[in-house]
Amino acid sequence: MVVFSFSLILLLVVGTVFADDHLKTESDLRRELFGNYDKLVRPVRSIEETISVRVTLAPLRVKDVDVKDKTVKLDTWLYLRWEDAYLRWDPSEYGGLDQLSISANEVWRPDVALYTASPDTSLFPTVLTNVVIFHNGTVVWVPPFSFKSRCPPAEGQVTADTFQCTLKVGSWTYDVRRVIVQEHEQDVLQGMGRESFKDTDEKWSLESMVSHSEQKLYSCCPERYSLVNFDLLFRKKAHSDE
Repeated sequence: MVVFSFSLILLLVVGTVFADDHLKTESDLRRELFGNYDKLVRPVRSIEETISVRVTLAPLRVKDVDVKDKTVKLDTWLYLRWEDAYLRWDPSEYGGLDQLSISANEVWRPDVALYTASPDTSLFPTVLTNVVIFHNGTVVWVPPFSFKSRCPPAEGQVTADTFQCTLKVGSWTYDVRRVIVQEHEQDVLQGMGRESFKDTDEKWSLESMVSHSEQKLYSCCPERYSLVNFDLLFRKKAHSDE
């Protein structure tokens, strides 16, 4: 009888342990991921590792094209994707949960800025939407980003019916040893920008938007910095008298 009672108790204890493991929740996952997480430090296992950040600007609306001042105003989505070595888990341990949606304030984020921003606009997105974290450590952040940008002078920039503007996006403080910024899609309007873009400007139509990466040396610093250039081609609308 004693042996039977002991066996029954053992089965109950073991069953409870397995039940607790099976009932791990999203809250459990958050506690385990962020218990010792430091959002101020690059999420790499080795200091020599470089984080690759994929970036694109998906245009939503052209608000203004000023050929004389060589500036443009755009509403966009800024798409960012990178890997976080400390935000990984096995979905089978959490009932198949394979992604989390949490505030962007809770994770490390690359300081991607618009280098060509006008003085009267923000270098960075100001709306902190949620990020989506996938179980393999991939983090995706797509905040809205409205800005006014300068258009650096270039040969053939202005013709009778076209205007070209290059937007430059890159990390503000991380050189290529720590963060490399690369384009997510080269032909943005034919990629993620196609369905969302609304051609609402009265005088100009955004005809194409192509991106390409580069690494650049600046006089201030000994290391190279990575940039993504977005080459925009605007065409004057037929009814415009400008």
